Amino acid sequence: MTEDVESKDQPTDQFKCFILEHYDELHEAACKQMDRESPDHSLQATALINEVYVKLAHSTKPISISDADHFKAIFIKNMNHVLIDRARHKATVKAGGKLIKQELDPELHGQDDFVVQTLIIEEELQMLEKEDPLSAEVVRKRLEGYTIDEIAESLSLPRTTAHNFWSFGKAWLLMRLK
Repeated sequence: MTEDVESKDQPTDQFKCFILEHYDELHEAACKQMDRESPDHSLQATALINEVYVKLAHSTKPISISDADHFKAIFIKNMNHVLIDRARHKATVKAGGKLIKQELDPELHGQDDFVVQTLIIEEELQMLEKEDPLSAEVVRKRLEGYTIDEIAESLSLPRTTAHNFWSFGKAWLLMRLK
């Protein structure tokens, strides 16, 4: 059964229940997301969950939720969007960032380099999405912390097929970033 979450002013009871029932899993996913952020990142996992909750609960578009796994996938994808939006903001001149297209260098360290690398990866993933949407989705899910088994299950694919999409997408991304 699919429910549209009315999100103008108040989230539905089911939306609230999903949050409460799956908070630990969402927090674990947020921690995984935050582990990949730069060390001086100021957002905590709980704050990331809260920010996504507010974003989804007060969205002008209703959100269609079919089950708990679908809800978690939407929530985790929006965590990624929040972190990308924050990286974009940090890269703006107004926020003191320097958005300069540059080669990725594994020797680079620091917040500005991390922000630039995050944005470059996101840009390349958008290009992959145009060429091969399924590979792009698998790569995004891997970057969000999902295992190959979890991805295969969520996309209703055999494990080997999901692994092949991951291998192709990862190779495509690495080739584009060189």
